[in-house]
Amino acid sequence: MAIGWTVVLLAISPLLGVPWGRAGDFDFRTTMYYHAIMLPLVGILILIASLIMKVGGHVDTLLRYSLVPAIVLCGVGSLFIKDVSDWFPLWMQIIGFLVLDEMAIALLFGLIRMPRRTGQGFRKMNIGYWLVLTTVAAAFIAAVFGHGAGVGIDWGFSSVPGLPGYITSQGIDQSTFTDNLMGSHSHDMLPSVMGGIVGLAMVFFGYDTLKGPRRWLATLGMAVSEFGVLSMTLVFIVAGLTSWGPPTLFQNDPNGLASDDVLMGLVGMGAVIALVGIISMPVERRGKKTVPLAKDPLRLSVVISWLLAFVSVAVFGYFIEFSETYFSSDAGLPHDEAFTSTHLMFGFFMLPIVAGCLLAVDLIYRRTENAPYPQFVAPLALVGEAVMFLGGLVWIMALNSVLFFVGFGVLVFTLLLIAYYLYGIRSMPMSRPSQG
Repeated sequence: MAIGWTVVLLAISPLLGVPWGRAGDFDFRTTMYYHAIMLPLVGILILIASLIMKVGGHVDTLLRYSLVPAIVLCGVGSLFIKDVSDWFPLWMQIIGFLVLDEMAIALLFGLIRMPRRTGQGFRKMNIGYWLVLTTVAAAFIAAVFGHGAGVGIDWGFSSVPGLPGYITSQGIDQSTFTDNLMGSHSHDMLPSVMGGIVGLAMVFFGYDTLKGPRRWLATLGMAVSEFGVLSMTLVFIVAGLTSWGPPTLFQNDPNGLASDDVLMGLVGMGAVIALVGIISMPVERRGKKTVPLAKDPLRLSVVISWLLAFVSVAVFGYFIEFSETYFSSDAGLPHDEAFTSTHLMFGFFMLPIVAGCLLAVDLIYRRTENAPYPQFVAPLALVGEAVMFLGGLVWIMALNSVLFFVGFGVLVFTLLLIAYYLYGIRSMPMSRPSQG
């Protein structure tokens, strides 16, 4: 249902006048439309996390029953918010937020009690467990900050006892405080979601069965991502609640690297290191037949998204930050705005959606008896990812977005195939082992 919803909204977005092709940051309407698509994805990822981590029990039941209300309320509510005065869809969205919060809290509860339930204890839990736990916690903190920013945008903070005085004590006004909360929300949420997908994939793929250097690289990669998640979340908590801002490194005005961008980049860098560790691990295709992960298109399409996200967001972004002399000039500003669009649309929008949905397909395929291999889904996903990545580079350099949106269209069609595939195997028994 959620994937079908995503396909429909992406397909009809041009008809509704959503300006994906406009260079620069999203406007309010586009941001709400973005949330109409991304919030249902968060619900899917929470349920996937419960299945992969084998949370089970009442938590799993609660999450299953909460997913549809979260999709309907968040998705439909966000879709029809065009202005803060649209009170009915706004309250639909707010109630949907509360359902997603309930799902996140339930998942956190299930994950925190896992060590005791399994008899292992926290000290024996591996890095995959810790990465999943901390990314879920970080995403929940980011969501709370987003709620706070929403209060500031919709009603202001004057009615919150003690808060106006605190804001004044920080030497800022309410508008700046709202902006700080919103900045911390968006900057912490998106890397946390992608880091969570990485952690879930590594656990599901069975990285802990590796031996030698491959196991060491996989563990190192997740440890780097874990450090990135923890450090960036701490920085964004402080930056969101105070007047302090992360310092700029290697500053040579106007050039310099924002330190919070470095910490966010560590999440992606860790994913790339982990990718190297698992790229040759064996993957079961049918019965006893196995192939290296690099030759299994489905899993390859998942891990390649990590590499492309890191390059398109962090590597390109670092280059621009060290070249602000040009990119902040009249000649370079259009290229800077093109980067803003490409990293939002590709690295922080389509890649998490596609990676999350591909992981869902992998999970259902491996666990469903007699399910056919999704042979058209994965190659098309790889083509779409590559074309959209190259199209983003062309857009930044030549200010031509045609190839970028060709890739966008391919990925939307891939999501349609995913929805069709999952619908086709919905009645098949799920009795296969969870590890691939």
